[in-house]
Amino acid sequence: NKQFSLADQTRKVVKSLNDDVQILAFYSSENPSQTEVRERLEQYAKLSGRIKLAFYDPYIKVTQAQENGVTMDATIIVKCKERKETVTSGEEERITSAILAVTSGEKTKVYFLTGHGECNPTEYGKDSCSAIKQGLESQQYAVETLSMVGQNAPAVPQDCAALVIAGAKHPLQAKEMEALQKYVDQAGRVFIALANTPNAPDFSQILTKHGVTPLKGEVLDPNGQHHAFGDKSLPLVMSPEQHKITEKLQGMVLPVARGLQIDSGPEPPPSYPGAPPPPSQKAQSLLMTSGEAWLDQAQAGTRGNQKKDAGEQGGPLSMAAVIDESKKEKPPTQPGMPPAPETDDEGDGPRIVVVGSSDFMTDGFIQSAQVWGNGMLVLNSIAWLVANEKLISI
Repeated sequence: NKQFSLADQTRKVVKSLNDDVQILAFYSSENPSQTEVRERLEQYAKLSGRIKLAFYDPYIKVTQAQENGVTMDATIIVKCKERKETVTSGEEERITSAILAVTSGEKTKVYFLTGHGECNPTEYGKDSCSAIKQGLESQQYAVETLSMVGQNAPAVPQDCAALVIAGAKHPLQAKEMEALQKYVDQAGRVFIALANTPNAPDFSQILTKHGVTPLKGEVLDPNGQHHAFGDKSLPLVMSPEQHKITEKLQGMVLPVARGLQIDSGPEPPPSYPGAPPPPSQKAQSLLMTSGEAWLDQAQAGTRGNQKKDAGEQGGPLSMAAVIDESKKEKPPTQPGMPPAPETDDEGDGPRIVVVGSSDFMTDGFIQSAQVWGNGMLVLNSIAWLVANEKLISI
């Protein structure tokens, strides 16, 4: 079933190499993953003569380890000309990403917005998001922070492949919001995780016109199969909605989550024989609660009575959504006329992923509570935003 085979995307990357790539694997004989990693790397070498593979025991080949800056067991060095990447995991995704990084010479830049109480990606802490930064860097992204607060003319940098807004707790200045709106209008790629505190911005002025409206309140789900750790305020999603981002993902926990209203769009025109299908919905849900959930209307930052009151919106509720306007809508084909030719329309509109919780991507949840599905949701989202389908597929 190809469980131990390299992905098609990896095979394409390796077979298309134009320069030699050195892979130096430093694994001791006692390392439990040594055999598995060796077999995987040998598959890379069999795909192309451009791959030059060498295995060293770092405790025996001390000179080689020192020359390559290796200080710990289970380290892989990937080199091409003057470029070098260090991989501390033998997973295929990491190795292929390193090969892409050293052969292309450029890293995809991801910026984290700061200045409004967002999760801090640069240091470890219960409310920080250093685990996300570490995961991105292991996939050969370059991660930087962006503060527009003190700028006379705020702007998102031109080399920004994706902008992450991780739990802003204070409103953005008007000129900052204008800069963000301009970035989105210019086919920007944005990941927004909403904080659920009294003064937290919901970015509705940007999201609503693209089909997603954040709702006030906190999602509670009493269904035992849809909450974690016996707490209805920790909605659990084992079966996400179908999307490239959520393939093979399960076990996402979204604490203190806001609900999202997804605009279904205009009514499709009446159908007739041979009519083209209605245009695809640009906004769609990624994560849903059970039908027993509701949107508790206690003041943000406080706990309600944990019971559904009259007038509170019931489930199922969306807690994460995706907006994809990166392709132009094709005009409908008239009866008897040939279909319009396929064109490359990537990049005409924005791609946005919005999650109704920011706590879900903190170190406290991903590392301390070991909810690994949360981290993969973020990494997959960013890979999709920048159209890096190789990383998602692998």
